Amino acid sequence: AASGASAAEARDTASASSAASSSGASSAAAASAEAKAMTESAVRSGRGGTRSGNGSQREGLCFPLIALGMSSGVACPCYLASVGYFQAKFHSEPLFGYQVGVVVLAHFAAIFVEDWLSTGVRTPRGALQRRLVVLSLVAAAALVSVPGCGSKAEVLFSGAIVSSAATWLFAASKEIGDLVGGSLWVSVGFSLGSFAAALLVSICSFGGPSSRRAAYAFYVAGAAFCATGPLLWLWAVGFCRGVLGSSGSSEEVCGGSG
Repeated sequence: AASGASAAEARDTASASSAASSSGASSAAAASAEAKAMTESAVRSGRGGTRSGNGSQREGLCFPLIALGMSSGVACPCYLASVGYFQAKFHSEPLFGYQVGVVVLAHFAAIFVEDWLSTGVRTPRGALQRRLVVLSLVAAAALVSVPGCGSKAEVLFSGAIVSSAATWLFAASKEIGDLVGGSLWVSVGFSLGSFAAALLVSICSFGGPSSRRAAYAFYVAGAAFCATGPLLWLWAVGFCRGVLGSSGSSEEVCGGSG
């Protein structure tokens, strides 16, 4: 009997020990799950803060993207604003029609060349930004040279250069916009280029039989618009990188690695 009582007591002790072990394991598992949930919540919160900061930085790039679009949008309207100036200079009424035709043909020729040379591989951001600077300077130089044209052939040749450079400049600007998620702002800037050209015509009193000084003032101002957009963009990217540092978020906001 004593032996049976001892066995029963041993079984009760073992059962109690097993229950205590199970309770301890359950408590540990619950604590681990709670800690994991808190960690995931903190990570999600941190990512949300990063996305919010990146969104603010992208909003800060809107104006530079608009200026980038205006660089290409202002070139051809400025060139074609010479309608009365060269008609009066060369006494040629059909000249403006030739100018429009050359601008359109050069535009489509530039698009054809762009498509023909395209490899289907995304161009690195650094190469795109160098292309922006070079093309904007070419378009600006062509605009500055327009008032000095001494023949109708020179006028038309300048128009072909301006149109081609503006077409490639807009294509590179759109690629930059796609990289940072702001191609819409580039298109808005391109549309505003025509209004900028009209405003410059009014400010410089250019049109018809204008003086040579007024013509140069107008085209120098238009060239400044062409050259300033890419420079402003490069400054904005440098400022963005300075604020965000060399982190992954900097590469994401400013357009990826070079």
